[in-house]
Amino acid sequence: MREIITLQLGPLSNYTGAHFWNLQDEALGAAGGERLDGVAEDVLFSWSEDPRGAPVYRPRAVVVDTSGATGGVSFSLDAPGAPPDASAASSAWGGDAQVVASGRIPKSAFTQQLELQSGINFDRESAAAIARHQAALEAAARQLDALALGSAPSGARGVGVRYWSDYLKVQLHPRSFQALQGAWHGAAGLEGYGAASSLTYGVRPAVEAVADAVRWWSEGCDSLQGVQVFADDLTAFGGLARSVLDELREELPGARILYFSLRPTDSGGGGQGAAAGGSSGSSGGAREVVSDALAVAELSERSAAYVPLRVPTDAAALLPLLRLPSGWRGSNYLCGALLGAAIDTATLPLRLGGPTSALEGPSGATDLHSWVSLLSGRGGANLAAAALQLPVGAAEPEDWTAQRASDARAGEASPAEAGRGEAGPSYRLSTLRNTVVLAPSPPALRLQPDSSLAESVVLRGARRASGLPATARDAAAALDAALRSEPPRRCVMHRCVSPAAVAVPLPFPGIFGPAVGPEGEVVARWSPAAAQAALAAGAGPGSAAAGARDGRHVASCPVLTRVAATSEFGPWLEERARALLRASATAGGRALGEGWGYAGADLEEVGERLRRMAGSYADGSDDDGLDD
Repeated sequence: MREIITLQLGPLSNYTGAHFWNLQDEALGAAGGERLDGVAEDVLFSWSEDPRGAPVYRPRAVVVDTSGATGGVSFSLDAPGAPPDASAASSAWGGDAQVVASGRIPKSAFTQQLELQSGINFDRESAAAIARHQAALEAAARQLDALALGSAPSGARGVGVRYWSDYLKVQLHPRSFQALQGAWHGAAGLEGYGAASSLTYGVRPAVEAVADAVRWWSEGCDSLQGVQVFADDLTAFGGLARSVLDELREELPGARILYFSLRPTDSGGGGQGAAAGGSSGSSGGAREVVSDALAVAELSERSAAYVPLRVPTDAAALLPLLRLPSGWRGSNYLCGALLGAAIDTATLPLRLGGPTSALEGPSGATDLHSWVSLLSGRGGANLAAAALQLPVGAAEPEDWTAQRASDARAGEASPAEAGRGEAGPSYRLSTLRNTVVLAPSPPALRLQPDSSLAESVVLRGARRASGLPATARDAAAALDAALRSEPPRRCVMHRCVSPAAVAVPLPFPGIFGPAVGPEGEVVARWSPAAAQAALAAGAGPGSAAAGARDGRHVASCPVLTRVAATSEFGPWLEERARALLRASATAGGRALGEGWGYAGADLEEVGERLRRMAGSYADGSDDDGLDD
């Protein structure tokens, strides 16, 4: 085995992680317990048997969040305690004491259905009973995103996602969840990278608890590849991540750390306040600028690869076959779905090694060490950016001449123009058009081909223009055609192609538009105007009269990701160094740094570190990363 331990730190990371694990669970369930997509499930999961002898898979994960962040779900083996007793309360004044306890938070209807059905032996159920159980589960799943998609009745209660545990399908091991003591769900006080220093019990107990849990998982591994980290590092979980990574580097010296820095969409994702003309001296602006600079500088040097991810505010225009509702930018549930899908596909090569289907096996399997080494170079800089196409356009290998002209135009266009859908007769596989770069700004990373230093491109479940699935050979030929159509550049490239599409889990937001078919295929000659007209003409989601579809009708979907080391990180890092310099020159910025344990000289050193990192991406660097 080549195990990977997953570490999740913070709310957005856990919303993203819940989608990520649901995608793994759905793929396993769709195969009836025997995966034929080439994925070895024991890379991410440990397994045991239940009393009936059936396998039970649990994520090899450590999940960290605030107290109360799991809502009505408890991941502990301990039985619920008795009601609080007033006699147990302590008081300095010696008078009567009264303990007031709030009621238990109810579990989501979806979680309740999962628990109810976990005790059913479906081998003994009739077809009609199984259909009723499935209908009940689907109805509960629809309630989860009713509010997020704007389809819930006004004033509806008990509808919509309140906690990431509301839609998590997999069973976490009791050792997996770690509550951040002294920090409560929904309470203020965790804003900013260094805010963990003000926790009631300090940061050390949390670091030791997380390190112990990772150590426990590692002891059960035969051949540990490394650790993949999802972290909200613009918050207190960033400072916590720094301390945890220091522990892990000592505990697991041979393990590589792949770090995904997850940024919220409803902010710029890093230092945008001052860069966009806002005041870096304001408390919020300075906090975001300093947090971004510290996270990038300190956490990238503790990781083998550092990948900042953020769904941009114009994602709806860049992914024109999706239907993102108003207000999606502030929803961890919706943003986490896109981030989870991107991470799931981008890291697919690290999980390959299992049995395959009749559509031929996947190509491009690799390990974590080789993958992060590919993305490192240029003086040791290890930043990478990711792009996503969802769903993937039609894969026609013989069409690469026309594709070259189309993608060349996309390469010359502005980011907004490049993201708009094709006005022509079809929606084609492309690594440039109809893709969204999931990176914080400013400046915006475009992942232009001529700026790439190294890339890993993954294509899953490609379909032909006819709607039929493409074989692995045809999909690889179509991907090669698309890559050849891009402007030439000197770039190391890793390519992974799997004929198996991504199985869309039941509790997934209904974000697919009316031009997407049940298997993720484009159902008609597509154009942005036609897709919008089909939706506008319908009486609502699922309207048969206009051909509009319910966004939850898609069972599987082709996905493409690019993860690239790019010279565009040079200006990106320079901007963060300049923003930090401006913030640290203000009284508010200096006070903030000192409160987090960074004196003025420390912030200057961080800025200098960012400038050195930026310089490693400059043209003419002695180390271009191509000699290994």
